Amino acid sequence: MSELAVKSFQILNILNELTDEDHPLNAAEIIEKLSSMGIETERRSVYRCISALEDAGHDIVKCGKSGWFIGKRQLETAELKILMDAVQQAHFLTSKKTLELLEKLLGLTSRSIAHELRKQISISGRPKHENESIYYNVDKINTAIVRNCQISFRYFSYDEHGNKVLSRNGYQYRVSPYFTTWYFENYYMICATKEYDNFSHYRIEKMTDLEITDKKRRPLHELAPDGFDLADYLNKTVSMFTGKPERVRLKINNSLAGQVFDKFGRDITLIPAGDGKSFINTEAVVDKGLLSWIISYMDGIEVIDPSHLREKIVDHCNRILDVYK
Repeated sequence: MSELAVKSFQILNILNELTDEDHPLNAAEIIEKLSSMGIETERRSVYRCISALEDAGHDIVKCGKSGWFIGKRQLETAELKILMDAVQQAHFLTSKKTLELLEKLLGLTSRSIAHELRKQISISGRPKHENESIYYNVDKINTAIVRNCQISFRYFSYDEHGNKVLSRNGYQYRVSPYFTTWYFENYYMICATKEYDNFSHYRIEKMTDLEITDKKRRPLHELAPDGFDLADYLNKTVSMFTGKPERVRLKINNSLAGQVFDKFGRDITLIPAGDGKSFINTEAVVDKGLLSWIISYMDGIEVIDPSHLREKIVDHCNRILDVYK
């Protein structure tokens, strides 16, 4: 590597780490930073290196006599903050992994901006998972998807004492994975078994002993010959329970339109029903996930069809009343 290339590389590192719009560095300051690294140079060499970096496509902004700073970065500060907030909110990540990811994100901006953003980090008191393996499970699942391979794993839940209990007496699941997705604060794998022609969902943090097998996946078109729309499927499954979608007709308070759009998508049509209410027609898996979602809005949502969903809600509400009698 030429001397110019070495100096240019180090100057780029210095500008990336130390500069932003409010903290430029001039030639003298850059020379001083290089000297502390054992690299001696002079002013004209700094100019040549910065010119070479600009020619290579780096956005280096000159601000008069104050010097230079990095302009456009891989992530703007607002984009970085959004990702940091998402990482902090993700309770399926352990506290340790959360902090590691946050530090990696902060490495994409200047030291001064990172210092200010670091003040806004707060994960104490947030619900965080204790299972570090989720990070490696996600990696293995996506590796299997890329390799077009099946995976095997065991699944567990927790008993009343907080102890892990393997599902189905430690049964080893073998599935064809197709997608991983973050949905309603949990990370899921969407997959299929060889026995059934519908999709299944598993919480990734509850998977253990996960291995990639040598057996090829079932082709996705076997289960979805007309194509698979992940967003549409998630909307229909509501809370990640499995089953066959069916037509659902609801009567909602118009004040809940935003929540309905969030749940089922913006293409839902609201049909005026009078008295500040509307009808909606959609498809959804009729399961306890949908039932729980409807009941959470109390009298704000009424099920019109199917009748068996109305009956389930009546039965559920009666059992709640029995508890409080």
